[in-house]
Amino acid sequence: PTVRPLMEKAGYAEEEGDLREDFQEKFRSEISYFRSKPFPSRLEIHWGLLNFGGHESWVPEVFARSVKTVKGRRMSLEDTLLYLAAHAAYHHQHDRLIWEFDIALLMQSRGMTFRPDTVASVAQHHRLLMPLRWAIETGERFGVAIPPQLIAAAEARKVGRVERWALRFAREPELASAVRALLTLRSIPGFRAKWSFLAAKAFPDRKHLEMRHQARGFWPWIYAKRLIRLGGILLVAPFRRHRREKSQ
Repeated sequence: PTVRPLMEKAGYAEEEGDLREDFQEKFRSEISYFRSKPFPSRLEIHWGLLNFGGHESWVPEVFARSVKTVKGRRMSLEDTLLYLAAHAAYHHQHDRLIWEFDIALLMQSRGMTFRPDTVASVAQHHRLLMPLRWAIETGERFGVAIPPQLIAAAEARKVGRVERWALRFAREPELASAVRALLTLRSIPGFRAKWSFLAAKAFPDRKHLEMRHQARGFWPWIYAKRLIRLGGILLVAPFRRHRREKSQ
């Protein structure tokens, strides 16, 4: 309610082409805006740390632990590490190395000041232990000396089967988006809301397909091809991963 009038006053309009009406707002905790003058500009407004579900309760905790500075609030070192880890592990394992550099630099410059039990406990509570372990491995790949206490704290805590599976398959470019969708689905309360999420993913509005994918033609066939392609990705990608691991 506060953001919309401010963005409209600045000449921005809410971006069209969402999967379904208010899908981003309900399930991704974000809204996208666009304006064409004086030059093309696109902004995304986020009110969560991650745009896939299951971590909503983490946000007020992060705010409570944040440190007030002259420039605003700064996240604690432990929350910063977990945010960078989850963001990079689930979104950017196949992008530029800058995301991994951020983790390595934080480990290098602040590693000895982390509170190992705190970061591991928060990670376990919010199902972020696998991203934390991945971040530790990332630091080690860059030659950073990781505090043994942090490694021990992360390894000592039990990881859920779903979390372990999720990060494993998020390493596959074809499956990363599906993994985030399943993590979101798992966190949505109520059957009706879950069904609304699944329906939007499987059968998005025509405007979305026309604007984002330039889809034209016989619509039942377009939706059928979308489902066939998704099914093929889900079936083939795990076998590709197994074959690649076997060859290594």
